[in-house]
Amino acid sequence: MKKNIVRYLVTLAAGLMPTVTLACAAAGPNTHVGAVLSVKPEQGTFTIRDAQSMGPVTFTASESILESVQNSAGTVFVDFEQDGDTLKALSVTMQ
Repeated sequence: MKKNIVRYLVTLAAGLMPTVTLACAAAGPNTHVGAVLSVKPEQGTFTIRDAQSMGPVTFTASESILESVQNSAGTVFVDFEQDGDTLKALSVTMQ
């Protein structure tokens, strides 16, 4: 009986886990997923907390992208290209 309760609770907890934690790998190459931590228009950058690694990832971005992420609440999907050590945001989708 106790084993069944434990199995049920583990199954329930697994089912309730946010799917965002798997989103970075599942989103495909050159895509990061996470919550916006900061936007620095004067530097032309914004930083997200990557949902997979839980670490900060900073992108350079156009003024229009910076404006859109500045008002975001929730999860963002960032399509980017890498230029040396710099990640340049090409587009951002809000969820």
